[in-house]
Amino acid sequence: MPAPPATIREVLQAAGALPEEGGRAAPLPTPPPPAAVQPPPNIWTTHGPGGVPHQAPARRIPIAAPPGPVLPAGPVPVTAEGPVLVAEAIPPPPLPPLAFMGLGQAVLDFFAVLGPWALSFGVFLIFANAYVNYGEWTRLLLGWTTCFLALGIAYYLLGALGFSDPRAPAKPLWVGGALALLGFLATTGPMRTQGLYNEPWLVLVNNSFLIATTGALGLAVARGIQQSGHLIAVALVGLVVDLWSVYQGPSRQVADAAIDAIQRGVYTGEVAPPLVSFFLLRFPTPGRTDIQAMLGAGDLVFLAFFFGCVARFGLAPVRNYLGLVGITVGAVALASFLAEWNIQGIPALPILAPFFVLLNLRRLRMGPRDWRVTGVFVAGLLALMVVVTLLRALTL
Repeated sequence: MPAPPATIREVLQAAGALPEEGGRAAPLPTPPPPAAVQPPPNIWTTHGPGGVPHQAPARRIPIAAPPGPVLPAGPVPVTAEGPVLVAEAIPPPPLPPLAFMGLGQAVLDFFAVLGPWALSFGVFLIFANAYVNYGEWTRLLLGWTTCFLALGIAYYLLGALGFSDPRAPAKPLWVGGALALLGFLATTGPMRTQGLYNEPWLVLVNNSFLIATTGALGLAVARGIQQSGHLIAVALVGLVVDLWSVYQGPSRQVADAAIDAIQRGVYTGEVAPPLVSFFLLRFPTPGRTDIQAMLGAGDLVFLAFFFGCVARFGLAPVRNYLGLVGITVGAVALASFLAEWNIQGIPALPILAPFFVLLNLRRLRMGPRDWRVTGVFVAGLLALMVVVTLLRALTL
């Protein structure tokens, strides 16, 4: 039986930590790589507006242990497999104000937000009506800009209140939109049948209800967008549909009906205007004493949709607000300028949609699968439009 080691050196040599006389120490065994271990779930609790508690699981970031023995350091928990870092919980974004409103208050706020636009448009009509001829470009550009600045504020505030947020109840949006549609139809009747098509105060009320109705529809569409990158697909599809609609589809029929009504004396009250002409936003225009149609309902729906998405996804509010208002005023000015050369029906969405995407290109990302799905959908849509156009041409 060998004698037990008597010195510290002999103990270390026996453990393999020191080499034998004239030899090398055996290598230490390599420990297996540790596996990350999740600690028990932690719950983060806060109180939102109105004292409503909100809970969310904490975010945990597992960190693999480096090779070799690891000693505990500070509050970092260490297991047999390695240390695990428990990060502080990241609170979710706060719920929008709409989530804490009653139905009546939410509907009142829906219409109250549109008040500044109605006021600015009313002042514009009174201001323009003070002249026998509306056609001074400086005054009209100032009036258009003021109206669309107020309209942009209204649409953005509706998004900020939560009307475009799927976490807020949808009922106030649908109730507000339904009431706006009823008001729009109620004012359309006397304007058609009683020769009041060009009455400024009725144009003001009718246009305000049209703004509210299309705004509700655009914000409802914004609620269904799951990721900000999907805005590229929506803008692309809207661009294609609007181009076809203006030159071959429903928008073309609206424009032809409006032109025919003008030729038959609709603005003098001699004939009743077609119903489709009321789905156009009307403004004073250069060189005319009547109030001409400027933007279609579809353009207003997309304008509300874009502003609602800006508020919902936290896109740059000032840049988008000034950019969308500026490009809309530019589109109206271009349409007015071309109308003097008898060029009618200029689509606004093919100008508005690409500009919005360029404003937010850094924040909008689509994966390869999203691009493939969008491409297939647009190709199918184009094929359907070609078929409809050909069938219409054959039946005429």
